[in-house]
Amino acid sequence: MKKLFLLLLTLLTAWALSTLFIGEKTQSTINSYIKQADKQSKELYDVSIKLISYDKSFLSANAEIEIDIIDPTIRKDIVEFIKLPIKSNLTIIHGPLFFNDGLNIGLAKVSDTIPLSDFIADKHKYEFFKYVNDDIAITSNTKFEFNGNFHNKGIINNIRVNGDDLSLKVSPTIMTVNGNLDSKSINYKSSISIEDITLNTPDNYFNIKEIKFNSNINELFGGFYPLGDSLLKMQEITLRTSETNIPPISLSVSIDSKASKEDNKLLDERKVNISLINHKQIDASIPIDSINITQNFSGFLEEDARSLWNLISVSSTMKVDTLNSELSKWFNTFLSRNSLVYGLKVSTDKNNKHTGNMDLMLSYIGQQYTGSDLEQTFLNFKENRLDLLNADLQLSVHKDWLNTLDQTSLDVANSTLSDLVTQKLIKESPLDYSINASYKSRKAVVNDEDFSEDLANILNN
Repeated sequence: MKKLFLLLLTLLTAWALSTLFIGEKTQSTINSYIKQADKQSKELYDVSIKLISYDKSFLSANAEIEIDIIDPTIRKDIVEFIKLPIKSNLTIIHGPLFFNDGLNIGLAKVSDTIPLSDFIADKHKYEFFKYVNDDIAITSNTKFEFNGNFHNKGIINNIRVNGDDLSLKVSPTIMTVNGNLDSKSINYKSSISIEDITLNTPDNYFNIKEIKFNSNINELFGGFYPLGDSLLKMQEITLRTSETNIPPISLSVSIDSKASKEDNKLLDERKVNISLINHKQIDASIPIDSINITQNFSGFLEEDARSLWNLISVSSTMKVDTLNSELSKWFNTFLSRNSLVYGLKVSTDKNNKHTGNMDLMLSYIGQQYTGSDLEQTFLNFKENRLDLLNADLQLSVHKDWLNTLDQTSLDVANSTLSDLVTQKLIKESPLDYSINASYKSRKAVVNDEDFSEDLANILNN
């Protein structure tokens, strides 16, 4: 019994000492977390976050933070509707042991709940509650671990708005952010999930089911543009109208984005898929049940991105003429140093077969024609307009698209297409019409035919 008593006493003493130590460490961790959030919010959004007070006891602590707009012009407009600064009271539970959600270990847990009405300026609260059925609670819970990792989960509860001519319902919005405070580089994983959004008006019904967004950010290009990957999915979007001749539309959407850098230049790619769920009910003759879009952009130097962001950051303190002058200088430098490439691919499909395709590539190559200032650069561009861009285009359209036209429109389309085929501007096959065009070094080629002189005459007139 004596050994058991000594063991329990030792464990309790160890727990008390570790809790006391963690209580001290927690305050510095919270300070570090808020300073990091303040730094990033100032750089990205011109918003400050301050720790106003920190009252500590043995097992827990209470802290107050303030969130405010820095730019006086923007703040003046916002404070008309939003009560600034926004104040939040944090409840902090010290580790190393937590019992409120099953036994687990960590440095600290921080939670706070803010009713949305606390943000609303007093003179607008009556109107707010006139349309919002119940106050909207915003809850945040953050767990800090010993290795510097943090895990945040925020929930915005049900939103129900009823106006004279509309009703809006939004199911709880769940947001998560995971990262590390000790890491020198930015590395955040975040997610947003909403099960249902419904908007009703007398003439229209709009609904989105299962919205999910996930992102993994590992760096900020130029100090503001996130590098990493993200995926947005909307499982089903439904739109109905009161018009009897317009069938309801139901579709799904996904957007897959990836951004990275190579040789200090931005590489950005975005893929969009739109699938018609009820395409058979809309119009069976339309040769499409899905659209795929891919965008690529590259060549933006990080040094120029950073200088632009620095300029934007101080723009609120500058006179309009000074700001315009600095932006002109920046843009002229941008045009003189960046080799930009933009790509766009669009394809339409039905029953897993292509019914249309476009592949466009544009390259900016006018750096050598930039002048000492932007005005001179534009004059040089005008004189050398044929030497600023390279371009490639492949386009094909299935003949099934003609079946969607009424007879009058079909006759006009057939006549126009026949003329273009005769002029060798498009090619005709048994299945589709197509164009293969390119422009490089003042040479314009369309379907293997040289149209350089024709293009030069058009651009020089």
